[in-house]
This record gives sequence, structure tokens and C-alpha cells, in this order.
Amino acid sequence: MKRNKLLLTAAGAVIIITMAILVRNPLAIETAKQCAIATIKSHEGISPETLHIKKGDCVAWINRTRAEDVKITFKEGKRCQDMMESAVGFKKDWKNCCVTDYLAPGRTSSLLFDQAGTFNYEVEFRPSSWSGSGFRIGTQRFGTIVVE
Repeated sequence: MKRNKLLLTAAGAVIIITMAILVRNPLAIETAKQCAIATIKSHEGISPETLHIKKGDCVAWINRTRAEDVKITFKEGKRCQDMMESAVGFKKDWKNCCVTDYLAPGRTSSLLFDQAGTFNYEVEFRPSSWSGSGFRIGTQRFGTIVVE
């Protein structure tokens, strides 16, 4: 019994020390310097349409529509693929750069931009499967990420 408590205490101490090292030394783990938010709304589109960030920052897109799924697509091919990392909710596409599946209302996706440049993307809207409405099929909005 005492041996189990001792092992459990030692394991806990190792975890706490490891977390303290990682928090104090950001180079120990690869993280974005900052993460900017792009909000997608039904009638308003994307806010902001042009987002300026620094190299090493990430962008998170949030679907704030009420009854529409959204799909985010970057279409700049290999150039774009080479400049983005840590894709969450995105997949690399053979004909595009990165694309999400349709994101239901409230869902998010994010990318880390590790090279300077200007990246254009589009957002496609479709009715959510649960909404039962038939509006805005194929409607698109366009946005730009400027990485300095």
C-alpha cells in the first residue's frame, strides 16, 4: 500500500515538473504565438474579411451561423501547403491547398501560418442537415490572411 502511494506521488511530481518546464519554456513545445479569430456568420459573411497576423500565429475560424454548415477552402496549391502547419479540422487536398469538411454551427477549424505571404480563401455555405431549410446553397464569401 505504501509502495503504491509512493509511486503515485512520484508520478504526480514528474508530471507537475514536466508541465512547469513546458510552460516556462515555450520552445519546448511548438505553439502559435497568438491565435486570431475569424467569425463566419450567415448574412454578414466573414469578420474580418482581411486578417493581418504575424509569422508563427494561427487563425481559428468559428461557424457562428444558426442553421448553415460552412466549408473553408484555400486554393493556392503547393505554395500554400508549404506555408501552413498544425491544421486542425483542415486536410490537404490534391487540387487545392487545404480544405475543411463542412463545419456545423458552433464548430471550429484552425491553421498555423509559419511563412509570410498573402493567402486567399473562400467559405461555402449550405443548409445544416438538421435545419430542413433550403436557402443559400453554394453561396460563397471570400477572405484573406496576410502574414507579415
